Amino acid sequence: MAHQHNHTHSHAGNNIRIAFLLNLGFTLFEAIGGLYVNSVAILSDALHDLGDSFSLGISWYLQKNPVSSPMRGSLMDTGGIRCSARSSTAWC
Repeated sequence: MAHQHNHTHSHAGNNIRIAFLLNLGFTLFEAIGGLYVNSVAILSDALHDLGDSFSLGISWYLQKNPVSSPMRGSLMDTGGIRCSARSSTAWC
């Protein structure tokens, strides 16, 4: 007698959270190091990493709170702002 046991596990939200926290931690470490050695190049890379952390944070938030409006992508609904912010990191 065959028994099927189908269920899926989605680890995407956890992966985005881990990527966000690691990137943010590296950003802070790099910014402190850049200030310590007085390097504009390292500080500019830390600023770039901060932008990456911001994008990952928005993606993590939107994955936990998806836009469910029938007018997806429209600025007329409340999710439009979230969708517009997310367009810089992914699709709506």
